Amino acid sequence: MSFLNATLVLGTLAAVIPVVLHLIARREPKKVLFPSIAFLTKKFETNRSRMKVRRWWLLAMRIAAVAALAIALARPAIHRSLSITWLTIAMMVVVAIALLVMATVSMLKDKSRKVGYSLAALAALLVVIAVGWGGSTIASGPSVAIDSSGPIAIAIVVDNSLTSGWKTSNDDRIQRLRDTATWVISRLPRTSRVAVIDRSSTPAAFSLDVAGAMSKLEQLSPTSLSQPITARIDAAARLVRTSDLESRQVMVISDLASSTWNDAAMQADVGSTIEGDVSVTVFDLGSPEGTNVSLGIPKIADATPPQDAPVSLTVLAHLDTFSGPGEVASDGTSVTAELQVFETSASLPVVRDGEVVYPQASNVDRTTVKLSPGQSAEMLLTLPGLPLGTHHGRVRLLGEDGLAVDNERYFSIEVLPPTSVLVVSDYVEESDVLIGAISASSLLTAKEESEFAVERIGMNDLSVARLSDFKTIVLMDPSTEVATNSGVANYLAEGGNVLVCLGPNLTGYESSQRNEGWLPRMVLPWRVPEPGTFFEVVRANHPALKSLAEDTPWNDFEISQYWQIQTSPSDQVLIRYAGTDHPAMIERRVGDEANDMSGKLMVLTTPLVALTKTKRAWNRLFGLDPWPAWLLTRQTIEYLAGRSGEDAMTLVGQPKTIRLRNADEAQVEDSSGGRSRLQLFPPLGAAPVPIDINETTAEVTIADVASPGVYYLRGLKDVTSPGAGFTANFDSQSVNLRPIDPSGLDRVLGAGNYAYVRERDEIELIDQQAAKRISLASPAMLLALVVFLLEQVLGNRFYRSAS
Repeated sequence: MSFLNATLVLGTLAAVIPVVLHLIARREPKKVLFPSIAFLTKKFETNRSRMKVRRWWLLAMRIAAVAALAIALARPAIHRSLSITWLTIAMMVVVAIALLVMATVSMLKDKSRKVGYSLAALAALLVVIAVGWGGSTIASGPSVAIDSSGPIAIAIVVDNSLTSGWKTSNDDRIQRLRDTATWVISRLPRTSRVAVIDRSSTPAAFSLDVAGAMSKLEQLSPTSLSQPITARIDAAARLVRTSDLESRQVMVISDLASSTWNDAAMQADVGSTIEGDVSVTVFDLGSPEGTNVSLGIPKIADATPPQDAPVSLTVLAHLDTFSGPGEVASDGTSVTAELQVFETSASLPVVRDGEVVYPQASNVDRTTVKLSPGQSAEMLLTLPGLPLGTHHGRVRLLGEDGLAVDNERYFSIEVLPPTSVLVVSDYVEESDVLIGAISASSLLTAKEESEFAVERIGMNDLSVARLSDFKTIVLMDPSTEVATNSGVANYLAEGGNVLVCLGPNLTGYESSQRNEGWLPRMVLPWRVPEPGTFFEVVRANHPALKSLAEDTPWNDFEISQYWQIQTSPSDQVLIRYAGTDHPAMIERRVGDEANDMSGKLMVLTTPLVALTKTKRAWNRLFGLDPWPAWLLTRQTIEYLAGRSGEDAMTLVGQPKTIRLRNADEAQVEDSSGGRSRLQLFPPLGAAPVPIDINETTAEVTIADVASPGVYYLRGLKDVTSPGAGFTANFDSQSVNLRPIDPSGLDRVLGAGNYAYVRERDEIELIDQQAAKRISLASPAMLLALVVFLLEQVLGNRFYRSAS
């Protein structure tokens, strides 16, 4: 039990006053002479007995009235979990009083005094037990907070993810977030502790004062790089628990977007963190109303095209319509997208007068499609031929809709000089097919526009060829002599890239004692009975396989023979043969990876082009419609040659590594002589970030990719360096405006661990302990009134009898 005004409990000492007054008011009996002394003596004894009983009850009523009033003014309260205990104690006291009344009545009516004393003793015993039990409960039981209007330790989690950027003529979502949080803070008691926690990675901490919390709310804006909502709620709950205030509350203000809460449901449950002494309230901002057109990440047909060759680009547009009550969804709308390319300048971006000046964008193409609600359409755009260098651009929607952040998407392409490729084969017909697959550009233009400069030699010429002149080497069905060529091993160790397609010419290599070279160990050649086997992709996200969809009909391309090889733990198995664990295609690093002096070796254990009679029976990859094999060949060579475009585009939140072609590329050197400095210009006008490199630096890593846009890297002297950098986009799955059902919160927060509200008036800023409190102030005041009335009744009866 606790008291709001514990000092008023000392008012029970005023119960001494009735005792003093009672003793002072005792009148001495008057001596009256009567004819019969015996009669007077008998009358005197009777009156004295009756006056004694009445006076003691009156005294008890007066003491009880003063004590009850003092306790009532102290506003007692008990913990809800102890309500049964205190009810039992109260019943014992009531029974004790009833026993005392029965004992008194028994004595007044001249019944057996032994019965009266027994009843009085039993009542005294019950009172002693009740007092002892109550004292023990007060000392050891849980305490309760008395004043619900006391200070609160509150953490307000504002869901400022990308979906909070929704803005229409009647709904500014980010402003509603600010207003709601401000309204909550304005209702808090003056000495409360307040923390504003957004979806960024900023550590959770209490603001110094209310003004600091308000200032943080004013700076609130949608964030592209948002932390999981469960992590922020968990941080909020842990923060308020560090406060010494008994009232602890977490307020979550969110639009309940699916992109936020569906992902949260798949993560660790925070129900165990928030249950207990922390009160959690989820404020739902409600569903959006209006339309939104979103763009997907651009897909470039060739991210590393040849010089002056046009390139096609596709982007997916999607229309969502959100209708309010009584509204009818739109039948559809025309959507226009514009393709822009940023100017390539060696002098931009640059800081002028404290502001970052970026290259200007120019329009190069435009297209329009009509979309119906819930429908997606692919928009085809074309980039014109571009000079050598890294080029950045964007696709943007014309017009306005509810969410502006998904109306722009960025892309980068690297126009590189033709890459030299050496094809080593003794079969002209097969090598011509392979060279055709390698040399054909994405738009099937003339051969001279190809991004690869391919040269073919025979197997016997490999020993005299200068392999360092070529970026990639393709060995088609090498012989045992070629497989043991030390020149190929040295080429790989120095950072070269080799594709080997094993075939029948390697017979005998598996039994050779030299089977410890740069090729994997051969076990034996396998012959598969009819109907043969086929490829089964293991790593679909590998750059050499990324454009091959999961439904590629590999089972239509029979493979009847292949080499079984023994892989090492560091090998990556990209493709297997269906129904077996035998690798069909692997990737191996050869050389010193620590010093970036390793080459990439990719091994296909069956001939890639099997057209001659000696190899026709091995597979039918290049059959009547060999597009999967053609695409596999093309992407593998692009990956080995470094023309897959993987270095130019990334996602927000993922660290980005940029490889430097030469360590002495930097333009600026300090006096220490080996250090150079690059500058990274992030988007949105952020200050440039200096990056120190030295002569041994082969790559730089940018860890802070927090916003979509173009990231420029200044300070390189390579021919392709103007516009060097990369672009970043947010994942399309991170923006889904469709709200989840409120019951879905149970999967994240746990059923019964939170309060769900949609209106401000429904928000209750009470502490969890106060919710578990039962106030006894009203019953105590009523008891004092009853005791006072009884005292008046007994007092009037006593004095009337006395008079």
